[in-house]
Amino acid sequence: MADTHRTAPRSPPPAAHPLARMMRGGASPARAPARDACDHSGVADAPLPAGWTLQQIRDRSGDQEAVALDPHRAVTWVGDVTGVKETLRPVIVLGFHSLCLVKTVDHTWYMGSLYENGSIDCWAGCNSLDDGLRGL
Repeated sequence: MADTHRTAPRSPPPAAHPLARMMRGGASPARAPARDACDHSGVADAPLPAGWTLQQIRDRSGDQEAVALDPHRAVTWVGDVTGVKETLRPVIVLGFHSLCLVKTVDHTWYMGSLYENGSIDCWAGCNSLDDGLRGL
C-alpha cells in the first residue's frame, strides 16, 4: 500500500528533540505524540523480529526512518471497547515516528501511539508483522 501522506523529504532531526532525550534515558514528562523528525541514537541494540532486517522493515513500511526501540517501556492496551486497560509485556518495539508496532511475550503484534515520554498506548491488534507494516 502506497504511503500517500509523505510527499516531501524530511529535514535532518534536531539533536535536542525530546524523543532523542528519552532514547538516551532522559524521559520527557509530556505525553504528546512523538514528532516526525526524531533522533533515535542509542537504539542500535534494540531487538528486531526474527528473519527481518531494519532495511526490510523500512522498505515494507515505506518509512526510511523506522527504528527498533528498546522494549523496556510502559505499553498499555487501550483498544478494549469497555475501556479496560491492560499492561502489555513487549519484546520488540518498532518506531515509525508517532506510531509503533509492538510484539508481546505471547507473540501478538499490536499497533499504537508512541509518546515523547517513551510510553505506548496500543489500540489495534495485527495478525502479523507484515499486516502491521502494511497498515501503517
